[in-house]
Formats: sequence, C-alpha cells, structure tokens
Amino acid sequence: MSNTLYKEEFGECLNKNKNLKVVYTITEKEDDNQTSSAIGVNKEWKGERGRTDKAILTKHMKDNEVRNSIFYICGPPDMVNAMKELLHEGFQIPEDRIRIEEFTGY
Repeated sequence: MSNTLYKEEFGECLNKNKNLKVVYTITEKEDDNQTSSAIGVNKEWKGERGRTDKAILTKHMKDNEVRNSIFYICGPPDMVNAMKELLHEGFQIPEDRIRIEEFTGY
C-alpha cells in the first residue's frame, strides 16, 4: 500500500482520534488483471475491492456506529453523489451528518 495517498496523514489522525475509522479500498476487482497491471495495483492486495457499497460499510461498522457517526465523503462528484445516496437511502443518514468535499476536474 505504499502508493496510498495520504496514508501517513490518515495514520496520524487515527492515532489522535480513536473514534475515527479508515478502510482502504481499491475499485479494481481481483479478476481485473489487465486494468490492475496497467495502473500498478498490487496483485497481493488483501483489502477491500470494488466500489464502496452497503455490504462493505456494514462489514466494517456496527449498527450503533452507523447511527452515531458523521460521514466524510471526498472524491470526484459522481462518487460523492453515489455515496450520499447510499447513506441517505441505505442507512437513512440525515444530511447534517454527512460532510462532502468534491475533487473537480476529473
């Protein structure tokens, strides 16, 4: 995971705030070998693969964590909108518990 952006900074945040949880994922599926090789994804990746969905969130968060968390979504507009929709529709998370930051220009 040496190519993970801001991994060191996230690690510092995790050390300061024990309530923070970070789950690293890559979008490429395991059988996506051609794409993965082209962008240098480690074939030994043992973390989550695929788009973040309800299954990934429920795997890494207990019900009380979902009910009491503030969610921070950061990325390209389409991803941010998909995650907001998932949180609203899949978990009934109110707007005031979702923070967003969009990367434009993609």
